[in-house]
Amino acid sequence: MGMKRGLALAVAFGLFAGGPAPAHEGAESAGEGRVEPEVIPLHRIPALVDVSDRVLRQISALIRVDASIEVIEAALPDLQAIVAERSEGLAALLEGAPSRKRLSDSAADWAYRAGALDRWRRELSGRSEGLESSIQRLAVERATWELTLADARDAQAPETILHRLEALLARGHEIERLARERLTVVLTLQDHVAEQGLRVEEALDRIETAREEFRAELLVAEAEPLWRDLRRHDLGTHGGAVLESIRMDLRNLRGFVASNGPRLLLDLVIFILLLNAAFALRRRVAQWTEDDPPLGRAAVMLGRPVSLALLVSLLVFPSL
Repeated sequence: MGMKRGLALAVAFGLFAGGPAPAHEGAESAGEGRVEPEVIPLHRIPALVDVSDRVLRQISALIRVDASIEVIEAALPDLQAIVAERSEGLAALLEGAPSRKRLSDSAADWAYRAGALDRWRRELSGRSEGLESSIQRLAVERATWELTLADARDAQAPETILHRLEALLARGHEIERLARERLTVVLTLQDHVAEQGLRVEEALDRIETAREEFRAELLVAEAEPLWRDLRRHDLGTHGGAVLESIRMDLRNLRGFVASNGPRLLLDLVIFILLLNAAFALRRRVAQWTEDDPPLGRAAVMLGRPVSLALLVSLLVFPSL
């Protein structure tokens, strides 16, 4: 919406500048590139007054109605309150020992605010530049019509022409006043948005510092190694239980081997046969890939014959 309005405003000022342009075409100062006001010939005044009057009405409508700026103006107080509230919450969060997830969530929330402020900053910057340029152009056009009115009075032009010039100048003064008021509003909003942007950037910097400290603390030893701690304790009360647990595991293992010995032997034989087949197949495929390079992608699996043999044995012989 802001871009379309800015484009329409540029077109409007182009039409406004295009009215008297033939009268002072090429009258730019050599050093500054500014259009100097010139007197419009008497015979061209009626037509150019009509053009300027039409464009002034368009400019007035564009200055009075600016939805994008009104949205920012309405939303800014809420954002200021949110930033203040989040700042207090961030201070409380950082005073404790926040987890990595809480820091990430807080950073994402502040980054969202930073993105909104950045969009507002660009919108306001473009709008203020457009208004400043428009005010300068209005001032040049006003000077042009003031010179033209003075020249028309000296030439004793008809009263109707003089009245039309006076009315056009009055309307131009009013539109210029509105443009300056709108510029004041936009510049004030820019200042408030910049202030909130600094607070958001400060919050993001604090969060990033906390995250760096969190990452650094991951490599800091919080206590002595476990084995050193065990040395200072009497293992007599626990050593017997540990040894008894190991003996029980060994008894269970011997019982499993005794009851499943033939089956385990068969599984081992099958695995060895599959392993030999995988090694043989890998050598043969290596020769094939020399003649047919696309087979190289399929031969990647055969580069790990042990894993292949184990996988096949588990799939084909589930008893393994």
